[in-house]
Amino acid sequence: MFLNTLQKPDFDNGKIGAKTQSLKIRLPAILVGLLLVGAMCAITPYNNYFLQNTKIAGNHLPVGSIFGLLILVFLVNLPLRKFMRRGRFAFSAPELTVIWMMLIVAVGIPSMGLLQFLLPSLVAVRYFATTENDWSETLHPHIPEWLVVTDTRAVTDFYEGISPGESVPWMIWLKPLLIWGLFVLVFYFTTLCLSAILRKQWVERERFSFPLIQIPIQLAAEPARGTLLNTFFKSRLLWAGMALPVVLHLINGLHAHFPKVPEIPLIYNIYTVFTEKPWHTLGWWPAMRFVIYFSVIGIASLLTLEVSFSLWFFYLFFKLQYIIMNAMGLNIGPWISCSRQVMGGYLVFVPAVFWIGREHIATIFRKTFGLGHARTTSTTLARQPIDDANEPVSYRIALLGFLLGFVTLVIFFAVAGITTWVAVVTLLSIFITSIVLSWMVVNGGLLLVQAPFFPSEYIDITLGSNALGHKSLAILSFQRTFLRAWGELMMPTFLQSFKSADEVNLALQ
Repeated sequence: MFLNTLQKPDFDNGKIGAKTQSLKIRLPAILVGLLLVGAMCAITPYNNYFLQNTKIAGNHLPVGSIFGLLILVFLVNLPLRKFMRRGRFAFSAPELTVIWMMLIVAVGIPSMGLLQFLLPSLVAVRYFATTENDWSETLHPHIPEWLVVTDTRAVTDFYEGISPGESVPWMIWLKPLLIWGLFVLVFYFTTLCLSAILRKQWVERERFSFPLIQIPIQLAAEPARGTLLNTFFKSRLLWAGMALPVVLHLINGLHAHFPKVPEIPLIYNIYTVFTEKPWHTLGWWPAMRFVIYFSVIGIASLLTLEVSFSLWFFYLFFKLQYIIMNAMGLNIGPWISCSRQVMGGYLVFVPAVFWIGREHIATIFRKTFGLGHARTTSTTLARQPIDDANEPVSYRIALLGFLLGFVTLVIFFAVAGITTWVAVVTLLSIFITSIVLSWMVVNGGLLLVQAPFFPSEYIDITLGSNALGHKSLAILSFQRTFLRAWGELMMPTFLQSFKSADEVNLALQ
């Protein structure tokens, strides 16, 4: 609710596309950012897995990153501005933004973005092998030993715990962790290059709204001279909006511990009213509910009308399909119906993205291969020199880096045992999905995105699983490690970081 106090981004004030300043980021800001990153990554496993509290990450506006930013604003900057002359040691808006960028990139890695699924995947294939599922005969021979932990004691200890006085057998884990670590670094680098390729098209040409970054940008904004906090924190509407969800969740929290305290329901299951065919399909996934999410209400206020309209219209359209299919007697489950439509939609959407940005993509190719000038759509203007000085990396590095990273990933897959053409198609599917989901985040403002399928399913559906082969199928099971939770996908994070730098006039190179 408090997000309603934010102003929508103004893209007509001449700021976008303007030449950014070479602002100096001081070493203490980098060190504090690294300290917060280390603290968040250390706390995350204990918080998420042991305490099972609200996740520090888990979406594309991580709670941990906002919490870290608030700590710096109130516990560091505010005292420095109050007690130090002119607040000379306080962090500037660009420095706070850089720290926030560091946090959003890092906080998902120890969570669902990587380690939550990677570590169990290295031992699960051995631990859960039984005589009934016959994994030792059907699965183990197809998975290289250097990809997983094979030591029986280490596998058992991971799930059942080590004996008192014993230590974690790190040397047994070292080899697979190093191999997967190198793979992840190449994958992130390739994703970074793809993000750099799309940055100018989405930020400056199409002027996407990037709703999620407006909150940290407002938090980090510089206060007026002689004041301790910026105008964002002085808004009465802000504090009133914050008070509403705080009070409601406080009452419901008390109800959980003291049942005599009345509960204020925030979820209303509309589908329970409809029990007859075909209307009972309203209870199929995703069930029709009325849910009050204050954070979503606030984010929605920053969306364009087209996007906010599409969110509810196509949800109702999707549910209408269930009703019609059930009334016609079609035996199609909701998950299959959803995933197949989404898969087809992605194959149409991504070519449209590149068609819209074809001039920009052509410019990148001309710059990379030394053709020198960008074409213009006007016949009266001479060709303009290609300027990539304000890009995260030069166009040449971005394009060649993406191609080199892609080839390296294909080689890794091939060495692991995946057929080359299967590796190429699967990786293309991964990056196609990444582009679509990134669009949803940076232009649609979605806090959490998911793809209801795994990339290799394009092959499985069209050609059948036999076309993949036994070894490829076994290795591709690890795609669940990286793509189980798209909600912490790295590509939207990179793009939001680029846009944040642009908002505070911070040069990317």
